[in-house]
Amino acid sequence: MRNILKSVLIALSFIFLTTTISQADSGKVTATDKFARHDFPYRSNYVEVFGSNMHFVDTGGDGSTIVMIHGQPTWSYLWRNVIPHLENNHRVIALDLIGFGKPAAPD
Repeated sequence: MRNILKSVLIALSFIFLTTTISQADSGKVTATDKFARHDFPYRSNYVEVFGSNMHFVDTGGDGSTIVMIHGQPTWSYLWRNVIPHLENNHRVIALDLIGFGKPAAPD
């Protein structure tokens, strides 16, 4: 449990720090040209944590930030019906724990 929490905190640190910098300059966070899924219309982003890529979606307005973390064995897609109700007034970050959802499973 401590390793999962540590991974999440490191990923969030990278996300908050690198999204305030130009993504092209940071080298840490990259966005694909595709949505996370056809019925999950948010752009996929990745941040490297302990040598593995952690997937997240980052959407919304200028309000306070809401971080959504899924349980097991789900992924950020779990929040597809909640995000639309929050993103108009808040920045919403929904991440996938390493080994779940979009990121490649670690060795």
